[in-house]
Amino acid sequence: MMSIASMGSNGRPSTDEGDECEATKTAISSYLEREEEIERKKMEVKERVESQLNRAEEETRRLAQVWEELEVLTDPMRKEVGAVRKKIDLANRDLKSLAQICNKKEKEYKEAMETFKEKNNEKAQLTNTLVEHPFLSEIPAVITRHRFLRWVSWFYLCIKEYRVYELCLKLALCQWLLLKQYYKFVVEIYVTFLVQSPFSADLGQGLILGLFSCQFPRSVTSNRLGLSRCNCERAESLRGLTSEDGFGTSNGGIHGNGTILREGNTDSIEDEAWDLLRESIVYYCNSPVGTIAAKDPSESINVLNYDHVFIRDFIPSGIAFLLKGEYDIVRNFLLHTLQLQSWEKTMDCHSPGQGLMPASFKVRTVPLEGDDTATEEILDPDFGEAAIGRVAPVDSGLWWIILLRAYGKCSGDRSVEERIDVQTGIKMILRLCLADGFDMFPTLLALFYSALLCAREMLAPEDGSADLIRALNNRLVALSFHIREYYWIDMKKLNEIYRYKTEEYSYDAVNKFNIYPDQIPPWLVEWMPHTGGYLIGNLQPAHMDFRFFSLGNLWSVVSNLATPEQSHDILDLIEAKWSDLVADMPFKICYPALEDKEWQIITGCDPKNTPWSYHNGGSWPTLLWQLTVACIKMGRPEIAERAIKTAEKRISKDKWPEYYDTKKARFIGKQARLFQTWSIAGYLVSKLLLSNPNSAKMLTTEEDSELVNAFSCAVSGSSPRRKRGPKSSQNQKSYII
Repeated sequence: MMSIASMGSNGRPSTDEGDECEATKTAISSYLEREEEIERKKMEVKERVESQLNRAEEETRRLAQVWEELEVLTDPMRKEVGAVRKKIDLANRDLKSLAQICNKKEKEYKEAMETFKEKNNEKAQLTNTLVEHPFLSEIPAVITRHRFLRWVSWFYLCIKEYRVYELCLKLALCQWLLLKQYYKFVVEIYVTFLVQSPFSADLGQGLILGLFSCQFPRSVTSNRLGLSRCNCERAESLRGLTSEDGFGTSNGGIHGNGTILREGNTDSIEDEAWDLLRESIVYYCNSPVGTIAAKDPSESINVLNYDHVFIRDFIPSGIAFLLKGEYDIVRNFLLHTLQLQSWEKTMDCHSPGQGLMPASFKVRTVPLEGDDTATEEILDPDFGEAAIGRVAPVDSGLWWIILLRAYGKCSGDRSVEERIDVQTGIKMILRLCLADGFDMFPTLLALFYSALLCAREMLAPEDGSADLIRALNNRLVALSFHIREYYWIDMKKLNEIYRYKTEEYSYDAVNKFNIYPDQIPPWLVEWMPHTGGYLIGNLQPAHMDFRFFSLGNLWSVVSNLATPEQSHDILDLIEAKWSDLVADMPFKICYPALEDKEWQIITGCDPKNTPWSYHNGGSWPTLLWQLTVACIKMGRPEIAERAIKTAEKRISKDKWPEYYDTKKARFIGKQARLFQTWSIAGYLVSKLLLSNPNSAKMLTTEEDSELVNAFSCAVSGSSPRRKRGPKSSQNQKSYII
């Protein structure tokens, strides 16, 4: 038998070798434990060091704050002096630019004075020539030479820009020597006038008629000749001339029976509209600043506030003047209304908010302080204190921004929107509109969207505007997503609503607002065409206002709030429902009207808003220009042309009313003012835009690629099954207000 020792030598583990293995393992494990303990102590030391370093940094910051406080105690005016120095630097910068402008204007003034002296010399030579003319002795005795020469001087002022001095002399003589032998002479003058001047034949006929009637159309005396004179200039050039001198009223007059007398025959509706628009111009300190709401001679006593300049009402007037190349009145309007912007004004002890633009203003003449014999003109704004229901003018600021952009695009004058006060005004309007708790009617959301796009285009890039622009962009994305997704309705969407399930509780709910199919009104089932659609009036939980509101839908097209497909569908619906939305006079403000119980509950039995009248389904001619802009933008101007032809059949004969009543717009509105300025201006803008469609770009906005991408992300990220939980704090700061 083999011994135990021999077994160990043959490769089998002996007892000593096993003990050695165990000792090795124990040593390794103890080594690892010691290494872990060393590492743990190292981390503890590191944490202590870091905490000490953080405490040192905190003490350093605290020491710095104490040091600053000590410096302030040493020199308490240091901060104020620094702020004042900054303001002084800004003022010096502005003064430097103003000095350059003043130098430029001074040079222009000197050149104008030299030209003025030359013209005066030419005028004196012409007068001397006329005095020595042999025909002067043949003037009837009842006409004094002095009065005759004053007439010639005035006529010379009208046409001197075209250097037809000999013609001026002939026309002057013909005014007073209307004998048979001069008839041929008058015809010769007429032909000569057309050859030597760029005037139209109609204007030449107007001049000849003026010779025999002693009255000259305003278009002859000022507008067509490019003379944009204010009241004081007109008074200076015609001082001392009365009707006895052969002159009628310079601005037209109102006859005793209430009809308006104009200085000449109107050859077309368009000419009549221009005459009426110019008669509505309001002057402040001898400069045109706007147009009154209406000049209805039948309401000369009870004018209410129709003699005010309304921000909203002036928009079509301003666009008409811009398209005509008359920029001064629009510039004056923008800057003067900016001065009226609310800072601290209150209404019934409740502040309307900084940045609110007035609804309207009126030029008033008041006694000058300290001098009872002298007077001065002031602009008296109305922020809704005198309005029916004391409604604050929410949309005035939006329209002001849109007109400001249109002025810059049309005139090429970007200096107005770059001014510090204008930039401040834009920011104040935006802060008001983007503030918490600010609310507006859903029908104004399209206008709001357009104003935000215009403001973003004009805002100067600076540090103080970064947060505002971020908030603006966030609101644009949210607004476009909400309107396009939830407000759109066509036959397909209507059928989906008809099949909605209600009381859904899940993230996958299709009927997100819990709309009951029974809410679909019977009129809509029959009225909705197979091709076309529109944006509804309002959307709330369990309620949809299915009415068609014209302003919101047209401005959704103009501002790209609606997609291109939706925009074409809106115009398709207008064509399909022409007999309802246009009928005898464009354009229905909404369709259909509220009737019976709905009218009683929603309007409070308002007698002015009876069914198919005023804001409850009335037809408003001023919407014609907004329809035209939308049609031109989508390349379908024939729709606007058709609407204009419909309007031209009646609007002039009806004396340009404010709105029309009845379902087919057959009656003039029961309380509508005649010669309503925005009805007149809306027609003119439509005609001017159709004659030059490219000019509509000053009002439209193109599709923004950034907004499209953001909208796509919003659609793709709107999955109802998103996880709940805290958002990552990194890059998640929101500025949607």
